[in-house]
Amino acid sequence: MREVGDEYYKYPKMLMIANAFVSREDGSRVTISEADKLVYVVMKARNAFFDRHFDKQSDIAALCGLTERKVGDSLRKFIEHGVIDCSCVKNDGQWKNYEYHKVHCLELVRLGVKKRGDNAPPRDETYIGVLSESLWGNKKKPKVNNNTVEHVEYPEWYFNEERLNLF
Repeated sequence: MREVGDEYYKYPKMLMIANAFVSREDGSRVTISEADKLVYVVMKARNAFFDRHFDKQSDIAALCGLTERKVGDSLRKFIEHGVIDCSCVKNDGQWKNYEYHKVHCLELVRLGVKKRGDNAPPRDETYIGVLSESLWGNKKKPKVNNNTVEHVEYPEWYFNEERLNLF
């Protein structure tokens, strides 16, 4: 059995209360399910750590605890509406993988209950806001240059023999 580490994903309250986002392509309101939100959070976390990443749907599904089909539906929705920028990469002309370049911040709205009837007024809409890029943190994958380690300056007290027992 494989152990699961203490890794957490940020799930902002703004995203929790939203039920739609504004399409970056045409400005329309697109409904978002709980599964879509989960896929978005995982993809945003991966994109915050790696500048570009190659994740298979099966890997994303395993991270989210969803089926591959549900993950594929969510990814297609985000790609179609310009939330995820990606390109298709072929390996030996057979495999088709996606390289994810950027996961944009969502502009979130909460749509009211849809009214029935032909003369019904349109849905009420509450604008929630745009998820901030700073919300996801700036923790990036460390870059290694030819296996060299950068010189680290330690404070003077670090080498004091009296304080060696502190660590």
